Amino acid sequence: MPEPYAQQNADIHKPTDIYSLVQCIRFTFKIRKSELFGIFTAANDVIEDDMHLQRLPDGDFIVVKPDGASPIRYPMARTIKFPPHPKAYTSGQFNYVEKEGKKPYAYAIAELIDNSLWGTRNNDSRIIELRIAIEPTGKSYLAVLDNGSGMSTKTVLEWATLALSPEDRDRPPASDQEQNTSQFLNSRISKFGVGSKQAGYFIGRSIRMVTKKQHHPVVNQLEIDMDELEERAKRKQEVYEDTVISRPVGEWDKAEMDNQFLKGLCEFEKEHASFTITLISKLNLKYLLYDDSPNDSEAIKRAGLSLLRKLAHTYYFYLHGPDTAMQHLAPPTSNRLTAGLGASSSSSFVPVNMSIACYKMSGNEIVAELVNEEIESDRLNYEAKMIANSCASFAFKAEVAGRGTVAGILRYFPYNGVSETVPDSRADEAEYISDEETETDQEPSESAQQRNGKKKSKGKEKRTPSASRAKGTGRKELTNGDALAAADGGPVSRSSNSNGSQEEANAEVLDSEDMKLFECFYQGRLVPFTEVKKISFIKPTANNLPQLRRLRGSLFFDDSFQINREKLEFTDDVAAALMNEKNLRY
Repeated sequence: MPEPYAQQNADIHKPTDIYSLVQCIRFTFKIRKSELFGIFTAANDVIEDDMHLQRLPDGDFIVVKPDGASPIRYPMARTIKFPPHPKAYTSGQFNYVEKEGKKPYAYAIAELIDNSLWGTRNNDSRIIELRIAIEPTGKSYLAVLDNGSGMSTKTVLEWATLALSPEDRDRPPASDQEQNTSQFLNSRISKFGVGSKQAGYFIGRSIRMVTKKQHHPVVNQLEIDMDELEERAKRKQEVYEDTVISRPVGEWDKAEMDNQFLKGLCEFEKEHASFTITLISKLNLKYLLYDDSPNDSEAIKRAGLSLLRKLAHTYYFYLHGPDTAMQHLAPPTSNRLTAGLGASSSSSFVPVNMSIACYKMSGNEIVAELVNEEIESDRLNYEAKMIANSCASFAFKAEVAGRGTVAGILRYFPYNGVSETVPDSRADEAEYISDEETETDQEPSESAQQRNGKKKSKGKEKRTPSASRAKGTGRKELTNGDALAAADGGPVSRSSNSNGSQEEANAEVLDSEDMKLFECFYQGRLVPFTEVKKISFIKPTANNLPQLRRLRGSLFFDDSFQINREKLEFTDDVAAALMNEKNLRY
């Protein structure tokens, strides 16, 4: 019995009519005119006229079967090649390891979440889950799951191709409406086509992409193992080649279904009409736990809470919406400043429902659920404190000549008669973890095990802002020598330099480590290692310098500003751009 042309794969451009498709297939697979064949979709539906052809989604695959061949049998494997795009050799250096002292693990995970933000951008309900399972003596896993639009075979190939940017994939540019979204919360964060791969191989050694588009009958799955790629290179074999598996929903490898963590991912797959699961295995635990042992449940919990804190800060406005930035907002006192962060999008903006779960495993069994939290429930991150503690704020927007738009918020934090209320970002993580009650090494209840693979209930109790404040506000106790003033009843102290001018003393304070005036966001997402200490409309003087140290704010940059490939910092000198009055228009 003749079979499909199973071992022959080819990329063809979708023609406009069925006749052209037939001729293209005959030419590509060298099929004689006397040979009859059928053309079928992945669901085994026949493609027999122009109408059927036009219904076929771009990027989908078709199956060509000789006349009389048996139906398609799943799973079906197709070999794909994904040689690096030429930009891979020219687009900069991978630098997560260079940031090791600043613990960049959360920001590597953020690269995966950025993709999920794009995938869920059109959803009425946006679900993104981070799950981590640590098995001290065996395989450990990290997975990012979303209910986004999923990927076709073509899109999976584009994902696998290193340095293939969104522009190279023919992604349309942002519309005016997207660019005018308040704080640029348009989910267009992915930029270079390298982030999820480089971040993924910083996190672990193997990446598996599992995805399905809505109304598509099969799941597409591709796993790229770095150890295998390196072994092929040593043997002088084809390196950038692997197999995309197309299979029915929920049909994972039987051996994997013995693993409780992987079984939970399979359950997520069954629950959503479209989805993407990025599963990383062979985790590099050094960067997650650092010097702690993977046997230490306390260490795993601390790592999970650290990720919770950083991700809650990184995606604060995607989690809570643009209106949260406008709390305590007051009009500007200068007519040179334009109030507002861009067009209001609160009516159409859909906040992201993001969660994190960390498990300890023994063999294939989950033995402890150490963290299971909605990320938006964190009310102690730096951004939340900024909004909650400030007594007055105003918004502004500036056009940088030859570059783009910067929106911003500036907030004032008063002395309350006892302590300063300026949030201290450096104390956040240690404070949060020490405040948490630790309950580890408990046998998970049946309901806890069932939750692995299901969305947590909306009725989950959350911290209230008042409770969060009582727990810790990040306020700094005054010490001798603080250059804090005056106007709102705080202790008076003059910053001066006995060996120089008052201007030199002003500059010294403005350049000091604790003078973190603005944190920076790119397309609404935190850029963690870029800070701006000065801006053109704030002029330090001997009289106002103490109060300046009670100011903090946020700057929101659109995608016309350049960031590095890992989105850890801007490559543009944004601080200098905001100090050059000649190039600014407020």
